[in-house]
Amino acid sequence: MPIFAIGQRTNRKAIQLKNKASPNLVNGRSDPAPGDRLLLIVLVVLIVGTPTVFLRTVRLSFTIPQVTFLWVVAVLVLALGLYRIAVGGELDRGPMSYLVAASSFAVGLVLTTIVSPQPWVAFTGLSARGAGAFTYLLCLVVLYAVYGLARRRSSEPLVLAFVATHALMVFYALLQAYGVDPVTWGADLTHIGVQVFSTMGQANFSSGYVGLTLPLLVWVGFGSPYPPAARVAGGAAVGASVVALVYFDSFQGYMAAMVALVVLLQWAITRDRGDRLVAVLVVLPVAAAIAGMPLVLTAPGLALLFGVMAATAVCAGLGVLYDRQRVNRTSDATDEATSSWFWPTCFAGLMAAGVLGVLFRNRIVDQIASGLEQRVEFWRASLSIFRERPLTGRGLETYSSYFAAHRSVEHAVQWESLVVDSPHSVPLGILSGGGLVLACTYLAVLLVVGYFGVLAVRKTDGTSQLFYGAVLASWVAYHVQASVSMDVPGLVYTQWVLGGILIAGGAPALQTALVLPWKSGGHRSRSGAGVLRLRPLLSISGLSVAFLFAIGPLSAPLRANMAVYRAQVALAAADPRTVEIELARAIELQPRYGYYAEAMAFLYQQGGFDEVAYFEMDRGARLQPGIPYMALNAGRAALKVGRLDAAEYWLERAVESDPHGVTAITELAGFYARTGWPARAASLMDDFESLETTNIDVWKAAEAIYLILGDETGAEMAAECYCYCSPIVPPDCLDPAILPPGR
Repeated sequence: MPIFAIGQRTNRKAIQLKNKASPNLVNGRSDPAPGDRLLLIVLVVLIVGTPTVFLRTVRLSFTIPQVTFLWVVAVLVLALGLYRIAVGGELDRGPMSYLVAASSFAVGLVLTTIVSPQPWVAFTGLSARGAGAFTYLLCLVVLYAVYGLARRRSSEPLVLAFVATHALMVFYALLQAYGVDPVTWGADLTHIGVQVFSTMGQANFSSGYVGLTLPLLVWVGFGSPYPPAARVAGGAAVGASVVALVYFDSFQGYMAAMVALVVLLQWAITRDRGDRLVAVLVVLPVAAAIAGMPLVLTAPGLALLFGVMAATAVCAGLGVLYDRQRVNRTSDATDEATSSWFWPTCFAGLMAAGVLGVLFRNRIVDQIASGLEQRVEFWRASLSIFRERPLTGRGLETYSSYFAAHRSVEHAVQWESLVVDSPHSVPLGILSGGGLVLACTYLAVLLVVGYFGVLAVRKTDGTSQLFYGAVLASWVAYHVQASVSMDVPGLVYTQWVLGGILIAGGAPALQTALVLPWKSGGHRSRSGAGVLRLRPLLSISGLSVAFLFAIGPLSAPLRANMAVYRAQVALAAADPRTVEIELARAIELQPRYGYYAEAMAFLYQQGGFDEVAYFEMDRGARLQPGIPYMALNAGRAALKVGRLDAAEYWLERAVESDPHGVTAITELAGFYARTGWPARAASLMDDFESLETTNIDVWKAAEAIYLILGDETGAEMAAECYCYCSPIVPPDCLDPAILPPGR
């Protein structure tokens, strides 16, 4: 029996009465706690603001403002939680399984951060993404806050906040798609690469968010108790979302969006037995649009956009009429055969998916190939990193320091300069970053949330059941897209908010709060009563001061990135003094971020201050270990000022971090050839020859190295390879003696 069929065998009148109430009325509500209304507002701000805020005056216009916004608002959620505890004197217990799993995950985050070779990176995460232990700890705070709030009042506003955010992102994506973007994006945003990227600055991330929240929008159109106009508008928005997914052209979002079909299926098969066929026909065009349009279309015009929106709106309107007729029926006959429709419907869905797969086989294969071509290499490297330190991993967000050393020879030769900072899979990132300790505790949290999500669906009927079915589907959709993506700030918080709603919905109704020693009540002296009356004021004052002090470090990455942006503007205006001042400010704000020190080093090199440039380059490379090109740059800077020992050290580190990197190998070989270590140089050149690179620059360098070593055969071979690999015959290849046949 399907999970959403359980509980249907109840009196029809009772279901009708429940449908009139707000969904999420599963558990008996506990008394409102101090600050609940403010907490709800803050959580809504968190949901809406995190994936939609961006700033043009920041080098990274999207991720940096969004992670800062997430941190600040999540800390505010923590402050409100502490205020409730201080004033109310109670602490939500929560189910024991949830407490154990969440606590274990928190301990795992702290433990793996402490033992990490780069504890600061593991704690804060990379500046551009911030997916370190600190972010996940704040997400646990959000999970707990949402759970407690959902136990005391309806969680509908939180779900509607997701829907509103979804609508904002789709609207902006369509503005970009049809060339009416109100924001002028410059060429400096090279990381975007496509025209349609919406408010998250990247098509994959934006499509992932739209896809994972689409089940909630489908619920608004086909399962909510809202007025007909709202449901029809929700249906039209589904059509707009599908068109936006077409323009995103991301398999990540498409896979997540497919989960929304489960919500449509849930609405259809929980109808009365005699009318299920009609219900299926109502949702069939919507399901076909979600499943088929991203495969069929490439750039739908405005006419098609409005046509799809009109079609999905009509379907939602038909659903409204159907639900009204159903409620107005006087029959109280129970439906004993809901489950009998589940498997036939699933089979029909699988058959339809098979037909789509056959018809659009080439498009599907191309989408999968383009999406997984590089990811497979990233995943393989992640597993290799995990095997080196399986218990506690290397630390969250430290992937970039180890990727080059674990990638395949083929990838190193073809994509030598590519530095990857994530395995592009949240589970694999947690596995390689936190080892079995963090992966097992994270899995425990997911199992607990999934368990209570299923319970929430099974123990409810009617509108409430559809509500929790949509939330559960959206939570599952997050993990579908997370399997091929990373936890950027606009995505990371979603599963924890949705998880809090699911745990609250599935938890037992009778759960007493933990009463703390300072809980008011009983006989107290006059002085004690005075303290109790002052407690709210004292709590607000203390927490406000602490929050204001926290703003500084929380916003440091944002302010540093703004300084870098100003430095770029000054560099374009040929104002090196301002560039130096702004880069120094960025380094002061983020002293552990080596890339800013490297940028300062390049500035000093341009000004002829090579000695100072070397110190900055050395500092940057030490702060970002395992990055091949940073070690190379440090070695080059050391050679420029005659520091041979330092040059040898950094060039060796470059080869160590990228053992198949042809540039690092040839530069180290050249160093040894010129400093009197011919045996070591020859050994390195043997390694170089085995890589069979097509990089003409390194072949030119190899020719010079062979000449220093007195290897004329090797020099001739390098010259031939240089000429053969060059797309245009260079002037020095015109000698018939070295010109390859046919050139």
